[in-house]
Amino acid sequence: MTGSVDLRPTLTALVDHALSVRPEDLPREAIEAARARLTDVVGCALGGIRADGNAGLLDLMLAQGGAGQSRVIGTPHRLPAINAAMVNAVFARSFDYEVMTVRYYDELIPSHHAGTTIPTALAAADHVGASGAELLAAIVLGDDLAARLLIASGLDFGQGWDGSSVYSAPGAALAAARLYGLDRDQTIHAIGLTVAQISHTIQDLYDGAMGFKLSQGTAARNALTAVELARAGWVGMTDPLAARFGFFATYTAGCSRPEVLSEALGTDYFAEAHFKRYSSCMATHNGIEAALALHEAHDFDPATIERLTVRVPAARMGNFCNKPFTPRAFPHCDAIFSYTFPVSVALQTGSVQPDAYLRGAEGWALGQRLTDRASVAPLPDGRMGAEVEIALTDGRVLSAANDRLSADPRFGGYDPAIAAAKFRAQAAPVQGPDRADQMMASLRSVAAANSVADLTF
Repeated sequence: MTGSVDLRPTLTALVDHALSVRPEDLPREAIEAARARLTDVVGCALGGIRADGNAGLLDLMLAQGGAGQSRVIGTPHRLPAINAAMVNAVFARSFDYEVMTVRYYDELIPSHHAGTTIPTALAAADHVGASGAELLAAIVLGDDLAARLLIASGLDFGQGWDGSSVYSAPGAALAAARLYGLDRDQTIHAIGLTVAQISHTIQDLYDGAMGFKLSQGTAARNALTAVELARAGWVGMTDPLAARFGFFATYTAGCSRPEVLSEALGTDYFAEAHFKRYSSCMATHNGIEAALALHEAHDFDPATIERLTVRVPAARMGNFCNKPFTPRAFPHCDAIFSYTFPVSVALQTGSVQPDAYLRGAEGWALGQRLTDRASVAPLPDGRMGAEVEIALTDGRVLSAANDRLSADPRFGGYDPAIAAAKFRAQAAPVQGPDRADQMMASLRSVAAANSVADLTF
């Protein structure tokens, strides 16, 4: 359908609504969900400070200088807003731990939007001194656009584009445009200028490259750059969504559900809703929970595991997670995007958290104690989720399966207590326990803040 329909009226309606709706007119549940996503992403950014390469990125941005418009989360530094958005987004994505997966009624679609939309909105709000209520409203509206674009086309990894940068960028631009006070035409130009900058493929995930988190950051930087340019008078594409070489034609398999773009506009707000409980690619979580079930239900010494088999649906056998865990130049990426590494860690430790990727050579050795004897195989036709089977030296063969994740948002997976513990576990190692609690309290009361500059994070 791409190129055969004019989506300019639809985009105009989306923009008009996003620029005119008042924070108090947004559904309370949409605002509270945005606050939960904000807290989750800030927590992940705090944890991401420790990740390999991030100190070098921050040093590079500081060396470039510029006006201190927006803060770098968890540090005393301020940078130009576009650079702060980029750094914060990279920090947030570093352990692949942030909230993801768009929920469209009872349908779940893989996504990585909040790691870009929220750092962009946060940097813009910090720059202009927006209120906490305005920040949350911008997050609701930016995430809604990103979600609608994804739902309308679906995610097709066969296209080669990294969806984390493709769909998040226009939503981030819309959020920032509202916070910067752009008008309708400027905002549409900003979205067009954002589409012109979309980049990044999923090859990084196959090659174990740091670019997997860079894409989250450059999408934030590019979106905010586009907003700044539009405010300065730059003109973007005429029909950025449906033009012959516009968004849907270039970066997706096509807009197969255009009605979603305007469906229940102003009533229903779509966004990501799966708050991760494990620091690893979502494709590995069924295997992790199966491994945790084995760890909890059976008494065995991990050292006695002779063989580990992880079974996944046949359609996932071509996923970038189905590769032997062989540490390369950036083992962190090899480990996070692996079916067998997090399962190995879960079987041995009963947990899969960011520290699993911070142990250096000793940590990779821990994972390899099992990954060197692990294999991935397809589940029987019709089975979903994952199954983990271990063969022990005492002759026992134990297995467990998981086809419904504990954090599945369709079944009430969000747990405030678990979310709070996740935030503190990431913030405390870099901020200290007391400071982590102050940050949590500040984010809980964000809606009442007169200025985002007054928040503690």
